[in-house]
Amino acid sequence: MGHQEYSSEFKNQVVQFIIGRCVGIVPPRSTLKEAQLKFRIFRQTCTRWWNAAKKQQQRGQSMQLVSLKKVRTYPKRLHLDVEVLKSMHFSKRCNLLSVAAGLGCSKATVWRWVKAGLIRPHTSAIKPGLTAANKLLRLRFTVESLQLDRILNKIKFRNMYNTIHIDEKWFYMTKGAQRFYLAPGEEEPHRTCKNKQFISKIMFMCAMCRPLFGVNGEVLFDGKIGIFPFTKQVPAKRSSKNRMAGTLETKPIESITKDVTRDCLINKEMFASL
Repeated sequence: MGHQEYSSEFKNQVVQFIIGRCVGIVPPRSTLKEAQLKFRIFRQTCTRWWNAAKKQQQRGQSMQLVSLKKVRTYPKRLHLDVEVLKSMHFSKRCNLLSVAAGLGCSKATVWRWVKAGLIRPHTSAIKPGLTAANKLLRLRFTVESLQLDRILNKIKFRNMYNTIHIDEKWFYMTKGAQRFYLAPGEEEPHRTCKNKQFISKIMFMCAMCRPLFGVNGEVLFDGKIGIFPFTKQVPAKRSSKNRMAGTLETKPIESITKDVTRDCLINKEMFASL
């Protein structure tokens, strides 16, 4: 049986019971036994309390026993002030640490509020800033995409089977730091660049459209037309161990303008064959 710590009030009740049975200053022989049975405590515990009370009396103090049990105090639970959170600027609410500083609490408290659903995390994606002209062009494209279905007698969007979608994307020719996995004793690759801050880039144009399916569900055309680089053929100015002077080399077009894009759309073999 583990040690049980009693309250100060309970200890003093036992002592006052014994004092009430005393004749003079000495309790009768069976008094401690009566206190043990009445309060349901051990005889040794009752004796220890009475001896502690007598020592206080001998020192001229009042008989007042105090419990030695340490009462653990917990900090007051904080409550989220929604108005304070709303008054904070969005730039001050990008991470838990800045939110905790604005609310005057710890980061762990903010994390508990997030887990409890009191604070809602949100990932914001930047939106395009459309002008009035941009909105008008989008509205015009939407209106032109509508057509009248004379059989069903209702308006619906065009199927866009004959529409080709194109997009461009820049890619770096190499990376400033690249990981390789080499065999033991293999020579490490030697890569050079005039300026690591200005690595050459090449643009690719992707063309695709809606796929076509047959009556039985077979794929007639997957819609993938191809990816085409913006490159040019340039004759080599000097001879080297790799090629002679005048040999055509493939170089990326560094400046992509409307004229370059138009020339690519018109003169590429894949569009010429469509």
